[in-house]
Amino acid sequence: MKKTLLYSLLMLITSSFAIVNAQPHRAASWTGYNSDSQSFPLDGVIESSIITSATLNYYGLNKIDDNRTMWQNPNASTTLDIQTAPYLSYTIKTNDAIKFDRFVLTGLAINGDSKLQLRWNVDNFASSLGDFTSNATEYTLTSVNLSDESVVAAGTIEFRVYFYAATGLAWIYNSHTGPYPSFDDTPASYGPYGANVIIWYSSAGGSVLPLTFTKVSAFEKNSSVQINWNVSNEQGIKQYEIERSADGYAFSKAYTVTAKGNGANNLTYNWVDEQPMAGDNFYRIRSINIEGEYNYTSVVKVRIGKVNGSFNISPNPVTGNYFNLHLSNQPAGNYTMRIINTSGQVLYNKIITHNGGSTVQPINLPYKITSGLYKLDIIQGKNRNVQNLIISNR
Repeated sequence: MKKTLLYSLLMLITSSFAIVNAQPHRAASWTGYNSDSQSFPLDGVIESSIITSATLNYYGLNKIDDNRTMWQNPNASTTLDIQTAPYLSYTIKTNDAIKFDRFVLTGLAINGDSKLQLRWNVDNFASSLGDFTSNATEYTLTSVNLSDESVVAAGTIEFRVYFYAATGLAWIYNSHTGPYPSFDDTPASYGPYGANVIIWYSSAGGSVLPLTFTKVSAFEKNSSVQINWNVSNEQGIKQYEIERSADGYAFSKAYTVTAKGNGANNLTYNWVDEQPMAGDNFYRIRSINIEGEYNYTSVVKVRIGKVNGSFNISPNPVTGNYFNLHLSNQPAGNYTMRIINTSGQVLYNKIITHNGGSTVQPINLPYKITSGLYKLDIIQGKNRNVQNLIISNR
């Protein structure tokens, strides 16, 4: 009886927590204003302890002297160009990771016509989060659902509502009274009185996977050097800087590549150094996120001129089940890599596709191999190279 009662109590507590965690919360909101007389940036209402600031600003829109939060959209282009389109900027700063739920406009109406699209700086405004729905001059509760987006790390998050495809007067109203009907299935609970813009979140403190460089390589190509790198978990990354050195120690920036910013698990980047130095050229990639934090890849080397190729293992001895295989100035092709014990038994086999030049190939063994001395056998065509591999898993 006691066990049954205890089990029921635990189930009730667990169910209660599940309900609480599923309930969305207001992060920040803004009330109505007269765009012509209002000073900007305009502070919003902070509605959560994880929000440290909330501000609203505008760019390129025309002000209208009316107390119903009105703007005039001057952008008649039927396609959205984020370099020129006007927008409203809603910027919040957080002190913890956050998972957003919805971005809500409680009373949208348009005299004439316009399109409104939401984007954010998490992917450098590269892609649409969604469009808002209007019903001409009838006030409408509308939102963009953000529940499928990944957890965002603590820092500065800027949402932009871009305006385009203006026809007629293109007056946009955003009322803070209500309630209003919805034509895009926004639940009525998201449209309380007293605010015209509300940012909602579902949870805070979740983990954010860091950016991972999965591969970096460089090789000579028509007297130039091509550098390739692959990344996963690209979120909140602003740009990549390719750094070059003649000695492997003193690096300087050679070029900047803007991050694609779509959060995909596997992205490929490249850059061609058309003026490499004679002799050794060392390269590394630095990622920089929207907060200014940075991370480096390992260093790769390409020598311009005739040079013998080589293979190296790092670290060696290997602890655990991970090490890097450095291929320096090796021809393009498929390389068979085998780990062989002293009895001649092949314990691990992997085929590596190499584009030529120099690269660092990460090797993740499927299990920990017993400590001892092994041979790392590398075969490419008729060529063979054998390296001593020391594994220390004590």
